[in-house]
Amino acid sequence: MAAKNDTSADVADLLTQHRPRVDHAVTLMPQRPLRISGSIGIVADARAATSPLVASGALDWLPDITAHFVCLE
Repeated sequence: MAAKNDTSADVADLLTQHRPRVDHAVTLMPQRPLRISGSIGIVADARAATSPLVASGALDWLPDITAHFVCLE
């Protein structure tokens, strides 16, 4: 809403519109959303949701991918 209500973005030039929107995003949105929600929790949720859809024990064969998400936190 803040970016939509900002009249400094009401210009035809896309680059001029972009700057105030980015400023609002930096101010209002978390810089590292995975740090807040936790990538390990996301992976665990995905495994739990997939488990009923595959053969028993099939997920045990999948590699642990949580190490690949560390750079995002």
